[in-house]
Amino acid sequence: MVKRGYLFLVVGLLFILQASAGTITGEATSDTTSVSLTILAAPALNLISPENKTYLKTTILLDYTESSSDNLFYNVDDGTNITITGAINITVSEGSHTLKLYANNSLGTTIRTSDFTANTSKINIIYDEYAGSKKGASTDFNSTLTYEALQVLEDVVLENTDWGKIEFSETINLTDDLVSGDGEVDLDSNTNISENSIILNSTALPNLNKSATLYLYNLTYSNPRILTDGAVCSSDICTKISYTGGTLKFNVTQFTTYSAEETPSTASTTEDSTTQGGGSSKYIEKEKGFYLNKNSITAEGKPGKIVIEEIEIFNKRDGEIEINLEKSGLEEIFSIIGEKEFNISANGSKKLRLQFKIPKDKTPDIYLARLTIISEEFKETVPISLEIKSEEELFYLDLQILSSSKKVSPGERLNTKITLDVLGNEEKETKIEYIIKSGNGEIIYYEEEYQTLSGKTEFLKNFDIPERTIDGNYILYVRTISEEKISSKSQWFVSEERFGMEIGLIILSTLIVMMIIIMLRKIRRKKKKRY
Repeated sequence: MVKRGYLFLVVGLLFILQASAGTITGEATSDTTSVSLTILAAPALNLISPENKTYLKTTILLDYTESSSDNLFYNVDDGTNITITGAINITVSEGSHTLKLYANNSLGTTIRTSDFTANTSKINIIYDEYAGSKKGASTDFNSTLTYEALQVLEDVVLENTDWGKIEFSETINLTDDLVSGDGEVDLDSNTNISENSIILNSTALPNLNKSATLYLYNLTYSNPRILTDGAVCSSDICTKISYTGGTLKFNVTQFTTYSAEETPSTASTTEDSTTQGGGSSKYIEKEKGFYLNKNSITAEGKPGKIVIEEIEIFNKRDGEIEINLEKSGLEEIFSIIGEKEFNISANGSKKLRLQFKIPKDKTPDIYLARLTIISEEFKETVPISLEIKSEEELFYLDLQILSSSKKVSPGERLNTKITLDVLGNEEKETKIEYIIKSGNGEIIYYEEEYQTLSGKTEFLKNFDIPERTIDGNYILYVRTISEEKISSKSQWFVSEERFGMEIGLIILSTLIVMMIIIMLRKIRRKKKKRY
């Protein structure tokens, strides 16, 4: 029996060798001979996508690798078998699904299965500020297909190509913000990249309070230093990497508000401040120890957004002045970024950054506040308005006060030009409101009208300022209300009694006449002496 077993083994080997390499003839040799053996089996199949995860879209990529198959087909939830020849996008309904992928040949069938979920409302990532024309290298979170992938994001970037960029150095779980179970992550409301400013609200976004590399673009400093919340950033938080071509690059270990300023030095401070201020006619000079580049501030934003406005103080004295800042109104919304007390060197300047953090539930309207700038002997109060608009607007609205000085006396008319452009082709039944308020919020003028609007409309509108209006700052607020959506625009102006000015002109005219009379008398006396 043993001999017969050996015989079958030898015959079998000879058959395999003959089938693989042909007939072997010739003398015995010690040379290496290559013999290939082909083993026939069912196809090899690997299902790449979908995985056993939660997808945030209902259109999902079906992708795979295979070999040795004659046919490939799949079905979803044991439905109809569909033949495929390569990767395709499949569309499924919301909910849990089972996908089966088959590959077969004459020797058998291989099956791969995925249990996945499609849930488009699982999480809403609000990042419109980083998805528009200025997004640059910003991460496209919509391209992250699964909820699980959002929990282990690498190399996250937020960029505004005009002003700066954040490059996170650590892995981020984007879903784990302050309220991780609410199904929303609001980057727009809790981050802001604007001129010389990068803000990240680490209270609302603790999951983004990570180490990162920051870039501030388009700076004009010679040797900038890094500020956090308006104060010089300590070396254990900020590390300067480079400054070239107006771009400051630095590392941070945590998040708050970052900006930059010129590193103080005697020579550069004098030179830079002279260039910035210098008595240029574009600044509004006050009869005080300082002057401002703005005499009012108008901020605009939508619920849930962060708005940044700036105002610059210029010291027009030959010596250093001490400045204190006070604010009133909009206490839960309006804040001053940085220190509230500081000194400005002789002929120097200081740029203030004002932040308006608009709550999501704030009603669209106009809200007023004040910023008071106080030096040792003088103070100046700057009126501030915050226009909150509807999340969705139906109109583009523009308002122009036609007087270049934006001054009008009680009893006179304020002349304006208003532009209304309906966003879309449909006609809109629209209520238009015209409101004039004092800096204290008192309404001194109100008018409303109803129009059916379509396309673009421009018209002149005049407002009679009441006779008893006291001197001060006033704001004209124009808004449209259509389909419960509000669009608006506002402009500050000054109401100023001309009586004082007229008296001054009378006095000046009288002095000129008297001087002329005196000169004429002198001339007559000289003529008499000659004769």
